[in-house]
Amino acid sequence: MTRAGEVLGTEAVTVTASAAWALTGVTRRGGPVPARSTYRLVVDPERAEPTRLSASVELLGERRTLTASVADGWVHVHVGGLGPAVDRKVPYAPGTSFDLLSPLVRSWWLALLSDRLTPGQDIPLRTVRFEAPAFAPQVELQSVRLHRVQDGLRLVEVSGPDGRRREALWLDVDGFVVRARAWLGGPKAPYFEWREVQAGDGPPRPGA
Repeated sequence: MTRAGEVLGTEAVTVTASAAWALTGVTRRGGPVPARSTYRLVVDPERAEPTRLSASVELLGERRTLTASVADGWVHVHVGGLGPAVDRKVPYAPGTSFDLLSPLVRSWWLALLSDRLTPGQDIPLRTVRFEAPAFAPQVELQSVRLHRVQDGLRLVEVSGPDGRRREALWLDVDGFVVRARAWLGGPKAPYFEWREVQAGDGPPRPGA
C-alpha cells in the first residue's frame, strides 16, 4: 500500500471456498504509530449474498472490533472495544454491499456479480459502510461503472453518493481486485494505492 509514492504497509488477502465463500484480510502499517487491521467476510455463494462480517483495528495497544451478521432481513451490528459500544439493526435487501477498511473487500461483490457490469453504464449499489475506526454503520447509495477492458484487466470505478470519495479497481478474469486506487479525501487529495506483489518480490519501491 502506498500514498503519494510512500510505502505505508502491506495487506495480505486469503480467499477460501467450501460450503461458504470467505475473504480474509490482514493489513499492517508501519511508521511512528504502527497499526494493524483485520477483516473477514463470509458469503453464501448460491445466493451471492454476505452472511457475516467481522473486522478489527488495533492502534497503540487499543482495539476496536466489529461484527455484523445478516438474518431475517436485517444486518445485526455490534461494535465493541475502545470507544462507545454500538448495537444496531440496519435493514438488509438482496444485492447490498459492505464497505470497510480496504477496497479489496469489494472483491466478493465484483467476483460474484460481475456479469452485471456493462461498459459506460452506472449501476446503483446500496451499501452499508463501516468507516474505521468508529465502525458505526452508514447506509448510502454508491455507483459502480465499468470504464474499459485492457490487457486482460477490467477497470471499474466505485464512487460515493457525493462523488468525492472514489475508487478505481482493476479486476482480473475471475473478478478479483489485483490493483486499486482510493481517493478518500476528494479528487484533489493524494490517492492511496494497492498493488499486487508476488511472493519473493518484496514491497513496491516508492514511485514504482
